[in-house]
Amino acid sequence: MSTDGLSAFIARLAQARRARSLRRADSKPAFDAPLSSVFAGGLVELVDPGGTTLAYADLAGADLSDANLPYMNLSSADLTLADLTDACLAGATLTEAKLANAILVGAALAGADLTHADLTQADLTQANLTNANLSHADLTRGRLERANLTQAIMAAANLADADLTGAVLTDADLTRVNLKGANLTDADLDGANLRSCMHASGALIRGARFSERTLWPSELAAGIRARSEAFSFGRWRVTR
Repeated sequence: MSTDGLSAFIARLAQARRARSLRRADSKPAFDAPLSSVFAGGLVELVDPGGTTLAYADLAGADLSDANLPYMNLSSADLTLADLTDACLAGATLTEAKLANAILVGAALAGADLTHADLTQADLTQANLTNANLSHADLTRGRLERANLTQAIMAAANLADADLTGAVLTDADLTRVNLKGANLTDADLDGANLRSCMHASGALIRGARFSERTLWPSELAAGIRARSEAFSFGRWRVTR
């Protein structure tokens, strides 16, 4: 997209945000709802039927809060320090995107492709990352408290010092993930695959819930079970 085209896009975005603010005085659309309901709310004005692409766009520091950009191509875009609070990016392509220090609180990223994305120190608190692909993404010191990572693919991602307190990682693929210093306190690891993750012994897992389907690194499995108590059939919680 040209510089003029990008400027026009951002202007349209701001105009649409103001219009939505007037329309939703009584209620706010839930971007973690099914996309059909989002579209039904009349929030498709930013999706260009001509196939707008924001690949390689310079959106560093941009205010994209509440933006409705499902399936948008943002590959290699610079979104450093951008505000994407409550944005809808479901199914978006964000491969190799620069999202360092970006704010993605409550963002809808279900099915998004974030392969090799730079998410260092990004805030993904309560973001919906169901079925997202975060393979090889850098989430060092990222905030993912209470994020939904159900069935997310995180193979070889870097989660060093990341905060995943209360995150849902049901059936997530964490193979070869770097968990050095990661905080998984109270996380739901039912069915998660951590078998070949790195530095798992240095992660905080007190309060984490897991099941007989959860795959721990072989050298840690017995010790984790010994530190846990059953709270329902086939499910345990790490207590110490």
